[in-house]
Amino acid sequence: MSETDTTRAASGPGDAAAEEAAPGEAALDRLLADVAAREGAPPGGDFLARLEADALAAMPGSAPRPAPRAAGEGAGWADLLGGWLGFGSLGVAALTGLLIGIAPPAALQGYLDDTVAIGLLPDDVALVED
Repeated sequence: MSETDTTRAASGPGDAAAEEAAPGEAALDRLLADVAAREGAPPGGDFLARLEADALAAMPGSAPRPAPRAAGEGAGWADLLGGWLGFGSLGVAALTGLLIGIAPPAALQGYLDDTVAIGLLPDDVALVED
């Protein structure tokens, strides 16, 4: 009887279908069964101590943390607006609006001279008396 037949006989009839379905898993099961069958002493305390010392020596040291900056009175505004990119974009938009308000371009003069009234309420609501 070969080793494969012995393994199949020991594992039972239901495991043959599983072995045919996944041959890689069957090989892994055989390997684990062989390892479990070996009788060896667990590693000694001196071996584990040397292993731990080697592992700790191989670990990189942690980088020092930078000291936290003192938060000023308006330090949170830049973070609230999305960082310095958002803060800078808001500043550019505000400056652009200011310049357009001070010296409007000639293309806007036609729109700025006319007064336009837009009704926001329907006419029938305006006729109701209180």
